[in-house]
Amino acid sequence: MYYNTKDIKCQLLSDICEKTEKQHKNCTPTQQFFQVCCPSWGKYVTIFSRCKMITIYKSNSMKDAAAYITKVLKSVDQSNLDVVRTVIVPDRASMEAERALLKAVGGSFNIRVRTFRRLANEILPKFDYLSKQSGIMALTGIIQDVKTQLTCYTKGVNTPGFVADMYDTISTMKYCRISPDDLLKENLPKGVRGKAHDIAVIYKAYMDYTKDAFVDSADKLDLFCSEIPRSKACDGYFYLYDFDNLSVQELAVVEQLMLCSRGVTVACCVGEKPADGYLYLNDIYQGVLAVCKKNNIVPTVVEGMSYVNKYTRQIGENLFRYLQVSPVEADDFVEIFRGETRVQEVYALACRIQRYVRRGGRFKDVYVVTSDVNKYYNAVATVFDELQIPYFCDRQFVLGNHPYATFITDYIALCKSNGRLDFVLPFVKNHLFCGSFDVNGNVDENVFHFENYCLKYNVSYNYNPFTLGKTETYFANAEAFRQKFFQLFQKVKFPSSATAEQFVATVRTLVETTQLNERNVAFAQQQQAFGLSFESKVTLQAQEKFEEVLSQAERVLHGRYLQLEDFLRILTAALASVKISVLPVTNDCVVFANMAKARKHDIVFLALLGANYGAMPIVKSDCKLLSDRNIQDLAASGIFVEPQIFVENKRERFSLFQLLLEPSKHLYVSYAEADGANALTPSPFVGELQNMFTQKGQPLCLVQQADEEVYTTKQAISKIVSGKRRLQDNQQVKTPSFSVLQKHLGAQAEKFAFFKTCHVRVENGKQFYLDNSETSVSKLTDFYKCPYRFYLEYGLRVKPRSVAELQASDLGNILHEVLENYVRKANLDESDAQTNDVASKCFADAISDDYYKAMKTNAQLVGMLEQLKAEALRMCRVVKKQLKESCFSNMATELAFGTKEDLPPVEVDYGDGKFLLIGKIDRVDVDDGKFIVIDYKSGATAASYTEKDLYLGHKLQLLVYVKAVQTVYGYQPAGFYYFNMHNNFTEADNSKVYVYNGRTLDDADVACRLDVNLSQSQKSEKLGLSLNADGSLSRRGNKLLSANQFENQVRYAIEMIEQAGKLMLQGFADVSPYKHCCDYCDYKDVCDFGDVLTEGEREVEVSVSAEDIDDTVEKCQKISQQRNKT
Repeated sequence: MYYNTKDIKCQLLSDICEKTEKQHKNCTPTQQFFQVCCPSWGKYVTIFSRCKMITIYKSNSMKDAAAYITKVLKSVDQSNLDVVRTVIVPDRASMEAERALLKAVGGSFNIRVRTFRRLANEILPKFDYLSKQSGIMALTGIIQDVKTQLTCYTKGVNTPGFVADMYDTISTMKYCRISPDDLLKENLPKGVRGKAHDIAVIYKAYMDYTKDAFVDSADKLDLFCSEIPRSKACDGYFYLYDFDNLSVQELAVVEQLMLCSRGVTVACCVGEKPADGYLYLNDIYQGVLAVCKKNNIVPTVVEGMSYVNKYTRQIGENLFRYLQVSPVEADDFVEIFRGETRVQEVYALACRIQRYVRRGGRFKDVYVVTSDVNKYYNAVATVFDELQIPYFCDRQFVLGNHPYATFITDYIALCKSNGRLDFVLPFVKNHLFCGSFDVNGNVDENVFHFENYCLKYNVSYNYNPFTLGKTETYFANAEAFRQKFFQLFQKVKFPSSATAEQFVATVRTLVETTQLNERNVAFAQQQQAFGLSFESKVTLQAQEKFEEVLSQAERVLHGRYLQLEDFLRILTAALASVKISVLPVTNDCVVFANMAKARKHDIVFLALLGANYGAMPIVKSDCKLLSDRNIQDLAASGIFVEPQIFVENKRERFSLFQLLLEPSKHLYVSYAEADGANALTPSPFVGELQNMFTQKGQPLCLVQQADEEVYTTKQAISKIVSGKRRLQDNQQVKTPSFSVLQKHLGAQAEKFAFFKTCHVRVENGKQFYLDNSETSVSKLTDFYKCPYRFYLEYGLRVKPRSVAELQASDLGNILHEVLENYVRKANLDESDAQTNDVASKCFADAISDDYYKAMKTNAQLVGMLEQLKAEALRMCRVVKKQLKESCFSNMATELAFGTKEDLPPVEVDYGDGKFLLIGKIDRVDVDDGKFIVIDYKSGATAASYTEKDLYLGHKLQLLVYVKAVQTVYGYQPAGFYYFNMHNNFTEADNSKVYVYNGRTLDDADVACRLDVNLSQSQKSEKLGLSLNADGSLSRRGNKLLSANQFENQVRYAIEMIEQAGKLMLQGFADVSPYKHCCDYCDYKDVCDFGDVLTEGEREVEVSVSAEDIDDTVEKCQKISQQRNKT
């Protein structure tokens, strides 16, 4: 008697096998079956040997498929330890599968969860496996060896990411069981032939390198397939679910498990309706059926379909079907939020979670999925901390970006560059080198002095003891840090070429010499003390994983002779491929997961964050080494590479669809309208959801305003700040309890408020600003240009960093000093050659400072200095000519006024004290009881003068100089001027370029004595004046002032200085710049003007004349007289 395979039921076979397991445990499953059912062994052995327990469960959703497998496992006999039941899931689902299994069946000794690779590791002998990072290290060197044989990728081999992409491509070929020879077929289409050739060359070289020495991770499943028939570990039952697809290798493993195990159950998603073609690939179902047919196995197909509720049914039957939909009531299940920004998205979600928890939910019920957790991490950290919501972001950290790894790679890079500064600075500023690990988390601040010194004095390559700049206040600190770095740089040297083992040994020497491991552990402890648990765990793992990479480098690159550059490239590529993950530290928390890792079947509250086009579902671009067109060309030649980009995008859409079927109580979807300056659009599925559901009979509307309830003190303060901002914008405040919040927490919120304008008042303004009564006029003009900049520069004494580069200010300073020294030494009867000699000496003196000496090591800067010297010589020749053509002679240069100077300070009473104005007048020329003052300026704007500039307080300097000279000498002013020192390297001596910009006394005789050309040719280029036919001065250009107007402008300047003193007494430091003052401000990144602050820029659009200044002075005098009378 025998049984025909068609008559045998799977459950009967299972019963027979389990009853005889203890009696025949040393037999194969097939032998056990025949000893019970056919002890005589007959000609039907082949038939019975094909009679396997193969079950295929067809479902509409992965949630239902997982539920089916769980139900089957709950019904098995857990006391029979001789039969092991193995659940196989994808890598990304393993942790959730273990957790779900533990919840369903409790602790079990005969039910286990495995991935394909983990199962292979348990069954295969201990080969010398290559991890991905090991493979990438090996492949990096191999590509360099064979790059001369390449025809298509010759320019791409050194680009970042190429090696990793090639590794993935070779792995794909192995998964698809395509050999290098397959890619070298002569009949390949022309469009793919070059790429296929290069891939084959690298692929074959890689195979030769690993042959008989290593086993690549992509080869593991092939080896596993061959080992299954000989392994007793496969004598059990296997259950597969949660797979999107099965590769050729994985399908081959399933085939061997079918043939050699007691039974295999595959639960997969299948869609067989016409409209399902947009979603379901059905490749798992069809692949398993093909394997069964190939081996004459008739599987048991079980059909199932289940939805959690009517809402997921509506989604499951209509989403991505593009059919006419009959909407259903959404109730409280579906909610869609539209935010202006990602921060607003996160804030609205946080408020929604708080409301859910307050109504009885748990934080752990909420599962948040986004296309990229890293894009939202900063917003999540800020908002969720503010609302006191426990959370965990399931993000991976790249080992190559951790300070432990960059400590090594940056040091190797600086050795490779022979100590070039831009490679040294990243290393010395690494916290593991310069950090201290006390409770405050401070760093060795000498590193910043070292950086400032090196940048200012052009230090690079040579780090011998510093010699320049010994007068710098931070010189000793910079030198101390130099010694610290230089000792290491001298002690640990990487050779330019060596074997891989020698390089690895040098790395270990570096680790030991710097006590890197001990410092890294201290760093982790410091992070833990600061509440950075995630970062602390990453830091500890980084140390372990880096050591693994080093060990793999020794093993994989054994005996290989490398250049230092190649070793660095190999090490960097390997570190970039290593990812560090950390498990949640608490159970009751909101979990944020990437779409690629989202596989969970007990979701209560599902939130999709960032439901924007291209991000959800992810739309991958066709940018791999092999494009879709290339894959199609290969398929036409019988070489089938999977998957194509369009297939991957379809799987992304299917993954999103399956995720939407998971929640049992609530589905929350949100998207942002903008990411910074980039506009974003919602994903098409958002509109589909709106069409599927209604809200109280009306179309489902988007929520655009976050919940206004207040849950924490931090949130309350935030509400107050945003409310005040809305009030200033004349907008309605939507927080119902705003007045109550402001009453109780308004004072705390005040310091956090940022408005369109920023009113800053410094306490004790007199002590802060006016502690020293001596001040320069230029500082006061800066106060009027921007009070906040004055506060930073002169109050806090924040200074921009000096760099060994010729800035515009440096060019002006050099020309300024050259001109001062030349005028002092000038001989008007000397020849131009003699002028050049004198000017050359003046130029040499001007650049004798250590700051400029440091620039002479830079060829480009030396060239610029030579050009500047030529400009300085031209300028001196022009000035000599101007002096010869004037009856005014130079009385003084660098004439200083102040408490300890040639002239006394100019005193200005501001009410509660006096300014003692100090300064240096670049040049004073005199003639017959009259004088002019000249100030050297570089730049057209700085060297211009208008009454509008005076009115605003921007040009007070020349008028104070006039008062200083007039008070001491009693001379009458004939003019005040800015002399524009051009640094645009003009090609000729052009007197039109070097002119006086200012005001001249309205007296033709005086003007003619200032420039004899005026009387000879009726025109002065230097003064910008001309004579009328009657001999009077032409008033075109508004360059003339009467004696009374001279006096009024001086008085106005003094009044403005008095007013500045009064404002400083009040601690006035508003962020209120005059128009265009921010364009070249060193502090514009500090005040955020134009970003957070959108109003406050000042501008006077009307013109201001000398007569307007007269009127203003007259009004001030009347007010002062009335005040005195009162």
